[in-house]
Amino acid sequence: MGAGPSGLATAACLKARGVPSLVLEKDACVAASWRHRTYERLRLHLPRCFCELPLAPFPPGTPPYPTRDKFIAYLDDYARGFGIQPHLNARVHRAAYDAAIGFWRVTVDEDGSGDGATAANTEFLSRWLVVATGENAEPAWPEGVEGMDTYRGVAMHTSSYKKG
Repeated sequence: MGAGPSGLATAACLKARGVPSLVLEKDACVAASWRHRTYERLRLHLPRCFCELPLAPFPPGTPPYPTRDKFIAYLDDYARGFGIQPHLNARVHRAAYDAAIGFWRVTVDEDGSGDGATAANTEFLSRWLVVATGENAEPAWPEGVEGMDTYRGVAMHTSSYKKG
């Protein structure tokens, strides 16, 4: 699982039930999409009560629509509060269920490259696998936009927009 809101929430809920977990995060930090692919003035578009993670409400005084920075701080505090220490820069190269042993084999590139060719590959075995890659983890460009090949202006994905 990744170290965004869903991965952190899953790890916290498992921990609360006495189930150990390992969070593998391809980036170098918790909540990388929120830190690196959102604009500075962003506020949550839903009230905070719909954005709280399980077992930990927002701290008192949090505005009804928290800012990006407040949400990132909340996620950092959440990870710390539940003792979640993601394995950072660990891009999953392969995950496959091995029926012979009844476990998942998850191969990770420790350098985060994802190419599977590094000497720093590590394999983890697990009874369960949770995939929490995020709905906005990778920018997606539409195909077949007429005139894009001749457009001379700046074409920018929203994940690259930081401030206006």
